[in-house]
Amino acid sequence: MTALADKRFQRPFKFSAIELPGKTEQVWQGGRACVDTTAGLVAKGFASATLIPIGVFTESQSTPSGGTVHVALDREVIARWYVNSASTDQITAADLLKDVYAVDDQTVAKTSGSSTRSIAGRVWKVDSVKGVLVETRP
Repeated sequence: MTALADKRFQRPFKFSAIELPGKTEQVWQGGRACVDTTAGLVAKGFASATLIPIGVFTESQSTPSGGTVHVALDREVIARWYVNSASTDQITAADLLKDVYAVDDQTVAKTSGSSTRSIAGRVWKVDSVKGVLVETRP
């Protein structure tokens, strides 16, 4: 990855609903949707200290292994797509809602580089073509 050598125009991506990888389970429309930070998957609420509530399921469905769920978020998110780092610093779908770090003006990485990188924001999605959808913090 290299830093930008010319301008790049990119509009922020605003969303209040999103499709994310889900845990293999039956979910119900209107049920509480949470990210299980141990797996990076969306799950229905259950007794656990590893859940982050994000919204409600928009439809009832039995999610197959590797399937996705549709979630209406509790708030609007504003994010931008960035280039994913490579090798051991590459961000994966399992990093959902985890902090990522700025490598340069267009690339984000999973680690802080031994505390040499600043937090770039929080991961909302990882795509092999688009890169990493990152919500920056105010």
